Amino acid sequence: MRINKQTPWGRGARAAALAVILTLVVAVAAPAVSSVTIGSVTITLLSSRYYARGDYTRFAYEVKGASNPSCVYWILGSCDDFRDALRWTSEAFEWVASPMVGLKVTPNKKKQTFNVDATGQWSVAEVPVGVYVGGQFLQGWVNGPACDASSLSIEVSAGTDVAFPAVSGPGLFPALNGTTLLVRSSAAGWTLTPSEVFVVPAGSSESVVERIFEVTMGAHANGAGATSIPVGYALRMTEADFASLPEGIYEISITYTVTLE
Repeated sequence: MRINKQTPWGRGARAAALAVILTLVVAVAAPAVSSVTIGSVTITLLSSRYYARGDYTRFAYEVKGASNPSCVYWILGSCDDFRDALRWTSEAFEWVASPMVGLKVTPNKKKQTFNVDATGQWSVAEVPVGVYVGGQFLQGWVNGPACDASSLSIEVSAGTDVAFPAVSGPGLFPALNGTTLLVRSSAAGWTLTPSEVFVVPAGSSESVVERIFEVTMGAHANGAGATSIPVGYALRMTEADFASLPEGIYEISITYTVTLE
């Protein structure tokens, strides 16, 4: 965006420029990564290793709790592809569809290690996990085998570079183009949050720039699957705002974070 200012009546006219650089960043946030505590039970992914000789991946988990055994049972959420690739487990398990889809394991110790091997090379992603403890089933997230059915991602599918028209006075100035975000989630209930960081030249007020800059996200449902979200940008500037913005480079960075609780 560029703002041109001139002295009244063109006397000693000079062009002063205010340029805005808009940078987009996307991020994924999940409540848990390698370890999660659900109720009184802590589940930790100790390691994930691919063995080229034999072509399989081993996931090693530690499950520990306040009682002995740690819980009635726990379930590592996964997908049919992982079930079909299962080769070996260190403890007995059963594949269940309720209360969530995945490997159901019944521990017999207060602290227990569970190893599971699956054919092929599996990467790591946040996956759902649940425990039955204290008379109720509780859920969370932990690192595990990356299935398309247990994923959360966000990307800018269009409009990475956003341009603004020339601004020569107060008014509303929509950006010449917007952004399209694409969220893919295995479950409903995710939230999308924009956060801005402003870098302004000396003599300018960051609060003014923050006030005049607007982000508008199009209506969307936070359901499972792929969701396309249009985002628009605008500057809404009063006479006082315009007068208070000196010449210089203004940088705005927006981070879009998607979170699945």
